[in-house]
Amino acid sequence: MNVSNDFKKAYIDDTTTLINEMDLLLKKCNSKGYLDRESVDALFRIFHTIKASAAAMDDRKTVDVSYKIENVVSYLRKHGPDALPAS
Repeated sequence: MNVSNDFKKAYIDDTTTLINEMDLLLKKCNSKGYLDRESVDALFRIFHTIKASAAAMDDRKTVDVSYKIENVVSYLRKHGPDALPAS
């Protein structure tokens, strides 16, 4: 796939923005001491968007990692934010 530099830059910028959003969200949850349903939904949207963008750019490694994280977050959506054991 031949992708222009403008598209690559937009992809990197958008993904960086989403990762920064995720970081802020997780820091907020950490300071509260818990992960709420709204935060789980936001994390799901972030990783779903990253996965879709990576697929469009044929970035298989990012698709694979995003898919795996999205599955964990999907599990939390289904079973509740406290469904994973603390370690």
